[in-house]
Amino acid sequence: MPVTGTINTEYAIKVNEIFANLDKTKIPHKLLVDYAMEFEEISAFNGIITNTNLSQVGTYTGIYNTLLMSRVQTNVSGLISPNLFKSN
Repeated sequence: MPVTGTINTEYAIKVNEIFANLDKTKIPHKLLVDYAMEFEEISAFNGIITNTNLSQVGTYTGIYNTLLMSRVQTNVSGLISPNLFKSN
């Protein structure tokens, strides 16, 4: 189903203003969580499985979308498009 209407860029404009003076080439892995609109709180997902960070598909998708939004450069190794992620 095609998306209709306009895209609201207000968040992107504001976050880009906040981080405008940051040298984004010095950010390891090109991901900055503070730059993202968080769909999930990702601090508990640190690679160690516990009873509190077991997740469902919706949570997993939210984590991935948060990581996508945290990109400060477009060429982040290992991150695929949302459509490919969904189909996988």
